This record gives sequence, structure tokens and C-alpha cells, in this order.
Amino acid sequence: MRTVFLVMMFGLLLGTPASDVKVKDGYSNFDYGFAVKLPNDLVGFRPSSPAPNHGFGIDLSKQPVSYVWVDASYNSLDWESFDDAMNFQINTLKSEKNRGVVLLKKESAQLSTLKAIRFALKYKAAKTNEERIDELIVAFRNIRKNDPIVYTIGITTSADRYEKDRNILLQLQQNWVLKKLP
Repeated sequence: MRTVFLVMMFGLLLGTPASDVKVKDGYSNFDYGFAVKLPNDLVGFRPSSPAPNHGFGIDLSKQPVSYVWVDASYNSLDWESFDDAMNFQINTLKSEKNRGVVLLKKESAQLSTLKAIRFALKYKAAKTNEERIDELIVAFRNIRKNDPIVYTIGITTSADRYEKDRNILLQLQQNWVLKKLP
């Protein structure tokens, strides 16, 4: 499910269909119990109904491609640790034929009151040979035994844009609020 959403979100960001819903100022997700304020007058997009309500994405640049996304999903991949989440991202990049995937940083983080991990990966893009960086913040919210919610804020950007785009990621992290679940 998570992979399907991220693929859907990536497609959404590269060419936003008119039927998608704009996200301005802030986003609140009743289904997964969180809200986040969008920084700097940015506008995001989320799929319209009947698509699942997992999160939204913000297209930061078309050339080079750069975007940030916010996602909440149940742990359908059965990750048991932060390392599982990080290794999944590493293996996904490698399976997409990206080259030279290396871990730039891995550190503890917070997402509201939740413990989280922040990690950054650098690689050469398969199709363009462009140097790219993905940075993700991942947190688990245990609400039912063996069925946590996984919250993710991530950026995918060129190495040249990384510092600028990373600020958007950090602002989203700072503006993240946990809400009561239904």
C-alpha cells in the first residue's frame, strides 16, 4: 500500500491532474491523526476521492525534479525498526537502477512527540546520471498491537538544491501536530 501511494504521489507531482485537491496553508488528516502547516505559501496536492487519504506532496521544482511529500500509512511492510524503513528506501533506490547509493547521515529525530529517525541517501539517478539526495523522517505511532501507523516526511531533490529544499522538510517537521484518532 505504501509503495502504491508513493508511486501515485510521484505521478501526482510530475503532472498534477485537474481533479487533484490543492492543499494550502495546512493539511489535517482525520484518518491517521495528524495535521501540518505548510511553509512559505507553498501549495501541495493530494489525490481526490475515492483515493485513500494518506497525505500530500509539494512540487518544488520541475527541472531538476524536486518534491517533498507527507505520508501516513499502516505498517503494511511489517517494519519492526527504523533500520527496516531505512533499508527499504535504500533497496528501493537500488532496485530502480540508481547507482552508488550511500548513506549520508542517520540520526535520531522527533516528529511531534514521537521518536523518529532522519536519514539522507545520496545516489546517481539511473536515467539522468544526476546526483540526487533523498532525506526522510520516519516515525511509528503504536495504536494497535502489531499495527502501527508509519508517518513519513521526505524530500527527493538534486544535490544542488538539497540545502534549500531540506529547509522545507525541516519546517514541515516543526509544524507537525499529532491529533486524536477516530
